[in-house]
Amino acid sequence: MELTGCTYFQCYNAVNGRSKIDYSPRADKGTKRDSGSEPTKVPGKLEDFNSVEHFLKNQLMHCLQELQQKKIAVGERVRLLKDITQMQNKLQAQELESFIKRPEAVLIIRIMRRLKPKLTDEEMKRIYLEELENIKRDLK
Repeated sequence: MELTGCTYFQCYNAVNGRSKIDYSPRADKGTKRDSGSEPTKVPGKLEDFNSVEHFLKNQLMHCLQELQQKKIAVGERVRLLKDITQMQNKLQAQELESFIKRPEAVLIIRIMRRLKPKLTDEEMKRIYLEELENIKRDLK
């Protein structure tokens, strides 16, 4: 306190976020003050995309870019990356289901994963399209 030239109560009030006039908490307590940098631009609107999956993928990439630019504690960064990874996995499953576009899409995907667990999404799509063509040929 002697180093700053303030009294004990001035330091106490500053640390606890009280204003100088009536010692009530500041209105902006807990919010980030303006750093002078321009706000981040949210990429696009839902109307600009052809599907919800494409919009969600774009938003996910935007979140990853923001995460890379900001300085965040390691524990918080690990938690956010875990959440983003879970969202990405759910998005991939949703994209695969929407590609197949059948009521039994989840069943088809589970059977393919059970028979061959290391199958990628692209290989699943290729196999599905090949078998769909074989069925169409057999029905003719």
